[in-house]
Amino acid sequence: METLFSGLHDASEEMKKSAIGLLYLTRVMEGVRDDVTRDGELSEAALQRVFVRFGNEANALTGELRGFREKLKANPGGLTEEALKEEHRRTVLGVRRAEPAVVQGIGRGTRGTGAGWRKRRSRRRT
Repeated sequence: METLFSGLHDASEEMKKSAIGLLYLTRVMEGVRDDVTRDGELSEAALQRVFVRFGNEANALTGELRGFREKLKANPGGLTEEALKEEHRRTVLGVRRAEPAVVQGIGRGTRGTGAGWRKRRSRRRT
């Protein structure tokens, strides 16, 4: 079965080249943020959901998230399980906040409504 992303060298990198692609990446990362907030960590289930969003094909984003999870799970500081989970949550959410503003700002506060776009557009007409 051919997917939307077939034929692209790296779907996550190609998406950075368009507004629609950036919006899609933002939605994917919002899902990751929601999963980490709910579960307290970047779980294997969260990684699988990202993988599915890209047609079950690996790309730079899925690889980066997997490597990031493995690094945190290695527990280099020898923390307790609870402390490790808190550090994991804080680190993952901190990385999300450190993303470029253009990626973070798309859809912020208007998730799925399009209200932010309509509001900006109506200001230009006046």
